[in-house]
Amino acid sequence: MFVKFLPVIQKVLKRTWDNSHILYTYDIFISKLNEDHTSEKVSDSRFRNLLKGYKEDKESLIISNEEKSKKIIESSSKIKNVNQFMNIIKKYTDIKVLAAKIQNGFIDMIIVHELVYEEMIRKQQVNIHYKFIGKLTTE
Repeated sequence: MFVKFLPVIQKVLKRTWDNSHILYTYDIFISKLNEDHTSEKVSDSRFRNLLKGYKEDKESLIISNEEKSKKIIESSSKIKNVNQFMNIIKKYTDIKVLAAKIQNGFIDMIIVHELVYEEMIRKQQVNIHYKFIGKLTTE
């Protein structure tokens, strides 16, 4: 299950690195633009327009990197939770009966909803909240 997060993390890390490289390049462009403006190679209006564009792009890349960092942290947390759950599951590979010890080992809670009759069929929703991975719903 946690394997599906690895490509996501790798892709996000690559984009973050690419954005960081672009930010570094923008800093060089801005420095060069300042030099050209100081030496009057670039007019004031052109300087202001270019500088404004660079700064807007730079700010959006910084925000994008922050969002990507949050995604990496979230994915890492999910991987950690799945690994912890898998360590518990490995103890119980061939369960015949759901004993209290087993239930306490990897189930946080079981919520059994009210019994409902639909067209003469009994239906009852059961929500199982597993430790580290959350709720699975069955009917």
